[in-house]
Amino acid sequence: MDTLTRAQAAFTRQVDAYVEAGYDDLADLTESEFRDRIEPLRTAVDRAVAEGLVVDTTPDRLAFAVVVTAALLPPSVRAAALRVQGSVKPGIVDPGHLADVDRYAPAPGVEIPAGDAYLVIDASRGDTFREIAAEDAVRALVAADRTPLTLDEGLSFATVHPGVLEVDAGFLLAGSRSGKRVPALWVTAGAATLGWGGESTPETWLGVASAARRIAA
Repeated sequence: MDTLTRAQAAFTRQVDAYVEAGYDDLADLTESEFRDRIEPLRTAVDRAVAEGLVVDTTPDRLAFAVVVTAALLPPSVRAAALRVQGSVKPGIVDPGHLADVDRYAPAPGVEIPAGDAYLVIDASRGDTFREIAAEDAVRALVAADRTPLTLDEGLSFATVHPGVLEVDAGFLLAGSRSGKRVPALWVTAGAATLGWGGESTPETWLGVASAARRIAA
């Protein structure tokens, strides 16, 4: 199977994952209407392959991820749709975080494509940034020509690639901020948990997720 065929198959699987997670119902759309919102991104996949995309997947990394934005569904609605691989428990929001989830905005310097959906290329959980504060990790990422994932991007990454949610392998989404808070995803008792960390506080079990770039339709 050639790279383009593999990439297009991966795109279809990701859209299917959103439908299986109930995103069409959450957005008050029919399945067909939801798929139509995402379908224009197929051409973005074609462009990425033409530019040398390597279609390879590991538990902590994905060649590309289809990102659904808050323009279509707010993060607070999406958290419950997350599932840890092998578990049926719905995702949860950390109780002390419930009022803040939809207040996150892109961090300074993070530019997000407009619209309901876009792609991130080479999404990584960022395990190498454990024990490094988010603000320091972001400086290192920018120096490496990478960008920290936002809350929308992290929720999308975990929805289309549930294997990224592993015990003791959470990740900060430092592309988003609410004051000094940085959203994070981790596993608690078999359930995906949306919580937060401090931008200047290193955590031994939280990486800092990132991507190479963002592509609009």
